[in-house]
Amino acid sequence: MVDPAIDPPGREWCYAAQSTTVIGMPFVPEPVQVTYDGAIYTRHAELAFFYGKTLKPVMARNKTFLDGWIPVVGYGWKEDGVDYRLEIFSAELPELGRANLVQFARLTMANPGDTPAEGVIAAAARGSAGHFRLGGPREPIAPATRFAMSDNCLTRNGRLVYAFSPGAETYAVPSVPYRGAYRAMDHHITDRAATGLSVYRRSLKPGETFSTAFKMPRVPVGRPDHVAAVLAADCQRKLDETVRYWIALLGDRGFEIPEKRVNDSYRAALVHLILATRNQGGRNRQGSGLPYDALFLNDYMDMLLAYDTAGLHQFAEPNVDWLIRKQHPSGMFIDVHNRGNNTIVTSHGQGLFALAYHLVATRDKAYGRKVYPHIRKGAEFVVNDHKTHNKHGLIRSSIPYDAPMVTGYHTCHNLFSLLALRTSIRAARLLGETRDADAWTQAEATYRDAIIKAVDHVFQKEGYVRSGLYDWRAGYVQGRKGWINEYPNQDWENNLLVYPTELLSPDDPRVATTLATIRARKYREGCMTYRNGMHIHQYITLNQANQYRAIGDQTHALLDLYHVLLHNGSTHEGFENLVIPWSNRTPRASCPPPHAWAAAKTALFIRNMMVCEYGGRAGIDENDRDLYLYSLISPAWIEAGKRVAIRNALTEMGSVSSTLSFTEDGAELTLGTDFHRRPRHLVLRIPYCVKLGSFTSDADRAFEKGGLLFFSPDVTRASIKWHPRPRAHDSNYQDILRGYRSEFHFVVKDGNYDPTRAGKPFLLADEADHPAEPLSFDLVRRAFCTEYGRRFADYTRKGGKPYPVKPPQLWSAATRRAEFVKRHGDIRPGSVGITVGRPATASASIPGHPTALAVDGNASELRSSWQADPYPQWLRIDLEKPVRIDRVHVFPYWGGGRFYRYTVEVSQDGKRWEQVADLSKNARPATPKGDLHRFEPRLARYVRVNMLYHSLNKGVHIVEVKVLGAE
Repeated sequence: MVDPAIDPPGREWCYAAQSTTVIGMPFVPEPVQVTYDGAIYTRHAELAFFYGKTLKPVMARNKTFLDGWIPVVGYGWKEDGVDYRLEIFSAELPELGRANLVQFARLTMANPGDTPAEGVIAAAARGSAGHFRLGGPREPIAPATRFAMSDNCLTRNGRLVYAFSPGAETYAVPSVPYRGAYRAMDHHITDRAATGLSVYRRSLKPGETFSTAFKMPRVPVGRPDHVAAVLAADCQRKLDETVRYWIALLGDRGFEIPEKRVNDSYRAALVHLILATRNQGGRNRQGSGLPYDALFLNDYMDMLLAYDTAGLHQFAEPNVDWLIRKQHPSGMFIDVHNRGNNTIVTSHGQGLFALAYHLVATRDKAYGRKVYPHIRKGAEFVVNDHKTHNKHGLIRSSIPYDAPMVTGYHTCHNLFSLLALRTSIRAARLLGETRDADAWTQAEATYRDAIIKAVDHVFQKEGYVRSGLYDWRAGYVQGRKGWINEYPNQDWENNLLVYPTELLSPDDPRVATTLATIRARKYREGCMTYRNGMHIHQYITLNQANQYRAIGDQTHALLDLYHVLLHNGSTHEGFENLVIPWSNRTPRASCPPPHAWAAAKTALFIRNMMVCEYGGRAGIDENDRDLYLYSLISPAWIEAGKRVAIRNALTEMGSVSSTLSFTEDGAELTLGTDFHRRPRHLVLRIPYCVKLGSFTSDADRAFEKGGLLFFSPDVTRASIKWHPRPRAHDSNYQDILRGYRSEFHFVVKDGNYDPTRAGKPFLLADEADHPAEPLSFDLVRRAFCTEYGRRFADYTRKGGKPYPVKPPQLWSAATRRAEFVKRHGDIRPGSVGITVGRPATASASIPGHPTALAVDGNASELRSSWQADPYPQWLRIDLEKPVRIDRVHVFPYWGGGRFYRYTVEVSQDGKRWEQVADLSKNARPATPKGDLHRFEPRLARYVRVNMLYHSLNKGVHIVEVKVLGAE
């Protein structure tokens, strides 16, 4: 467990002890990480920051986005009478383009006192500190890597790593002033050691402020015009441009919510979703976030909804061709991990829905005509499976791949396929495809009946609607023999019974029972779990929350929302899972936040609680479809003078703007709409903590039923009178604590959820006396901290040690040497050769493996290799002047028993070549020792390696080429 002292009062809440966020712009090749401690990491370099007389590393764990959502990371702190502040953001320079954004960092120190104060700020580069940096360095630091500091720049092998403001003291490594260019081996520099320090020491007068800027391209640059552009870029001007860009991008659509954590989360979630977009190979696409660069169909449905409801259609449209490519000839949409296997069902309904719903949302008939053949194939797949594939009339049975982890008929596959079929009917009607629409409407009725029959069966058998229908079993995950599923029946999307599928009505008792069963069995720390309580699965909790919202269980919907936001970081980044409940509060380093599906689900839920379409069998019966406004209002917002607002929100029916202003005895509602198709009603839910007295409006028709106010769509204003419901806030704090303590506090591998095995709720005396409070994020946070603190105290009493949460430190000379020797051994200066950093060209290179990696001095890292496909290919190195040489050491890629055939040639002029090594008939496997070729000394400027053959595949790969001068 972590020491609760890591959560200082007054800071933005951050659940994870070590949480990563990202900065950047849309459609970039790779994300830029801002690490838990506040360093910038691009996988090409890391820029870390330090302060104070002893150069302490910055620890910016509770960093925030500007205004709560703009991706300008900020963090401030105090030390020795000096106020420090760090700001980090990405910006595009025209000379470098979107593919190589420049990261700007501004460090500021100010003296707020009335006496002089000494301040120190500094930056330094690393390959990677390693700790909670996702992915290893693409160009690992080798013993012969060359560094230089001049003209306010640090270069590595002749390329700019970062630039700094004038006036810095420069150091090769801590305490060693920079005297001239150096190699990594000169100071025992490895990837984790800081180098190229720029240090600013100032005696600050009272009231004085000093700032300095640092600029780091995502990929180091060597072209003179690129270097000049980085040096010339003005930090403040680029910051202003960045802020304007994001404000313009999100526009005037959104919501106003009088609770900062909720209000900021909506736009921040959209930003995290946008920052997961990629441009690779000239093609724009969505990604699934930092831990998952690929895009998954099951994620994309929520992403599309988040984009389309926010009016950000430009981020959905690049994925259309991707969606189409995911359709199998059978019509099934097959997710990225299935690799063309249409016997494993994972995300057909989600894929078909996404393709069809974008037409419903935008009414873009040109788009509709493009995709309709694929909608038809996908809808026919559902209909054919229903009619012919099995006796139950369901989507075909499937082995587990992920998520529900059952073999058999999956509840979620059928829920999504029904929704997708309904949405396909709506799309067909929009395009005038009446024959399809009529046929599918008939099939929808019998398919719906088949699903309800299956739901009835499983509910009678299991007591709730579980993830598997009829007879199911665990089976082998992905069909792999020996990989038995030890955690079957993961409650995943089997609860989506009301929203968005509309299979069951909100008042159907099976819905509430299913939600309550899942909550009692699977919640830990107030969130859903995966693998039967093993790991917290934060954002899947919103599947439950959306059902609670739809059925009017506002208390549980709010508790779920607040707990999801509680588990976010301080820039509102969400994670997937792999957090053990009540432990170190940190996802595994290999699966860090931000997760784009978490962002999409968060944005969509907050949107839905403010405005949401519902009814008419998910829109098939258009005349029965309503528009719900303010269906989830927290009691913390209901205070005279506060308001919630909807600004130009997009819906299926058109746009809507509204305010709900709270008064001493109720609320005043205003509405402005621009509907292209009117809803049946506009519906407002009365908050659970008040009791309706009366209401008036200018609507042609208005009535109250079941805690809902129904208005005809002509309404523009309403006056609502209510009074507080007695004891509505009693026991909120206590109930949260009881919920934590009544969890199943172990992994339920045997599936036995006998309530007697769960924890027993209790309250300590001071907890029982806690006064009544309205539900709020702050109340949930304090209750969680109380429980975590209690468990931590028990943990330490039993001898447990706090999980360390510290920033990477500057290494001493002894530590640097020990790590260097451990990694490289004692290296003789002449053994690294003369090719490091020299110009290298090739007949071809594959992305991510340029020629420079074969002359970076790193012969031990397989990922640091030049690669090309297919053979034959050649690699040529320019020594830049004729040199007397007698050895060439080639390190082909090794592993798996592979061998390569190649020749080595040298030349003085690049025209006439002489062969010095011939392995054209080689059959000896490559090894980490490489192949050392000796020959009579001769003058040469160029060295060429001709790769002729590779035994395992058509690619060729060279980790390093060393050329050694004649002695």
